[in-house]
Amino acid sequence: MNQTVKDEYRDKLFSLCANGRVSELRSLLSGMHVTHLPPTVAITIHRSLPYLVSGVDVNTCNRRGWTPLMFAARNGHTDAIKELLENG
Repeated sequence: MNQTVKDEYRDKLFSLCANGRVSELRSLLSGMHVTHLPPTVAITIHRSLPYLVSGVDVNTCNRRGWTPLMFAARNGHTDAIKELLENG
């Protein structure tokens, strides 16, 4: 998978955690649902299937060293925290 697609997955993961959007987070982590992915990801979906099946890395860090769990915790999204802990 190219770096742009990986970056879009990671950015989506951070956004969902920061905003407490648990149902979409669950879908992204399961790798089974693609309607909430950015258009460029959907376009390259055929090249990304192995990554989708395995889900995304919940332990990834942004440029400042923050993880999705830190974003969820900072914003008080306990359901997102639970989902991340169950998947990481």
